Amino acid sequence: MTIHSCSINYCKNNGECYTNSTSNNDSWWCVCSPCTTGFTCELKNNIVWLNPPAVMNIMVRESTLNYRALLISCITVMVLVGLINNFLALSTFLNSRSIRSPYTGIYLISYCICSIYVMIFIEIRYVLTLYGSESITKSYYYHNIYNCYIGIRINAILIAACMWYSSILAVERTLLELFFFKLFGMTRKHTLIVLLLVLIFCTCGRIPTILRIIIVSDLENPDLFICTSVADMKLLSHVESIFAWINGGGTCFLHFLANILTLISIARRKLYLSTHKLTLCNTWCTQILQHRDYFIPPTVILLTQLGPILFFEIGSRYACIEPKFDVWSHIHLFVTFLNYVPQTTTFLIFIYPSKNYMNEFYSNTVVGQWLLKLKEKCTCHNVNTKDIS
Repeated sequence: MTIHSCSINYCKNNGECYTNSTSNNDSWWCVCSPCTTGFTCELKNNIVWLNPPAVMNIMVRESTLNYRALLISCITVMVLVGLINNFLALSTFLNSRSIRSPYTGIYLISYCICSIYVMIFIEIRYVLTLYGSESITKSYYYHNIYNCYIGIRINAILIAACMWYSSILAVERTLLELFFFKLFGMTRKHTLIVLLLVLIFCTCGRIPTILRIIIVSDLENPDLFICTSVADMKLLSHVESIFAWINGGGTCFLHFLANILTLISIARRKLYLSTHKLTLCNTWCTQILQHRDYFIPPTVILLTQLGPILFFEIGSRYACIEPKFDVWSHIHLFVTFLNYVPQTTTFLIFIYPSKNYMNEFYSNTVVGQWLLKLKEKCTCHNVNTKDIS
């Protein structure tokens, strides 16, 4: 059979069109360029653009190790740690009047509720992915709920909302410290309005992704479906990148700016009231050590969001990584789950570093009171052991 190039290139994304007839009236086909696939090379085939379930399926299929059990074990441990952290934090915020009464309680309670949903969704999604039959994991309804549209987009919206709740909490604390913001009507109604606006903004940030992601029939089995992305929608990709940088970089910038301004104000007041000869620099450094709980949440968010943003943004624009079992598939999953660290460690980054929050935890929660009694018993036992020795 003689193969000719098509007089009209029907292939997209630099794909090459071929036909077996000089008249081009017979069938034609495309030879796609790297990192594209589909009948007309219209779909992305870069591992960076694949969702985590697709990468997991590659690892399970191509590896001789029992990756299915290994992955689900790691995910389950992460989810259990996240649920314990969030339920402990939520019980602290709900049982403490001093935390729940001001605006801070609403933000922190919302953060915990969103994080609990994220943890439960992760477990359900990946249990179905790794242990569900092909008729389930490649069905249209599975992709519609868990991989492409409904559930996964709600998950992404709530993750972004958590970061904004934490940054807005820092900003309002700064406004209260510098400008007595409470005198200008800082009430629960105002806080609920802010929560609603954040959810609307985070939802709008998911629209480009929803428009770019599509569910198509599997090339090997037309009765099954896969979730993929359109390759030539550059405008939506740019808008999606802008929202990703705003959600990641913008929240971290607000965190650090607000906390630095707050500590400067506290340091200047301490310097003014002090009878000793202190410098602003020394006083400010002392306040950083005393209020390190201000900087732990933004630092964790920055470190866990910067990696995924750089990997997916740089990889999708400047690299062509074929989807296969190699180091890139492991990096893909690592940076994906790195994104969930702030929602997994709620108690550790908000309550544990703060003396005030820990006092509320020990005083107003059942678990805290039990741990305090256990701590006192251990202390008494150590003292008695030393006296005997």
